Amino acid sequence: MNAVLQIMMDYPAIKSDTELEFKKIGGYWHIVAPSIPGYEISLQHQTEKFALSKFNMYKAMVKGSESIVSTEEKDKLTEEYTTAEQNLTNAQDLITQTYGDLKGAEERMKVTDIPSVAESLAQTISSPQTLVTKADVSLLKVENGQLINKGTGEVASIDDIIAAQATLADAVNAPSVKAVRGYLARMTPEK
Repeated sequence: MNAVLQIMMDYPAIKSDTELEFKKIGGYWHIVAPSIPGYEISLQHQTEKFALSKFNMYKAMVKGSESIVSTEEKDKLTEEYTTAEQNLTNAQDLITQTYGDLKGAEERMKVTDIPSVAESLAQTISSPQTLVTKADVSLLKVENGQLINKGTGEVASIDDIIAAQATLADAVNAPSVKAVRGYLARMTPEK
């Protein structure tokens, strides 16, 4: 084990992703790195089995040493983590505050006479005729204290007035409108 550790100390350029070969050169087995010219390390064993165990230990120690973090690296990573954690906390606080501000603004802007989107949608589905609005316009005008039919220019009769108002109220066929018109026309209830 000490021999393997010494090799690591003598040749720090070797990393876990460096291509390594196990070769017998002369009477001894060696570690060879083809990508590094002149890199041939004798394992000082003539027996392949012993040399191979050293070779495998060396590769494992090189890989393992890369996962060791120095005190400076640990302090730096801890500081970065703490900063990131604080930034996340600040962002969450800002989101909470903004949500509260939004809810407050929403409450201040509420108007009770305006239906919500859900209410409007439900009304549209249940009675689609509410999508069509009628102009609130009567064909009657006031001139010299009299109601004049705009279409004819003549003084409007009471029937014209009732019909115009019933039309605006979308109640032309309502029983109460029919009863008033019948009364004015001097009809009996049976007619």
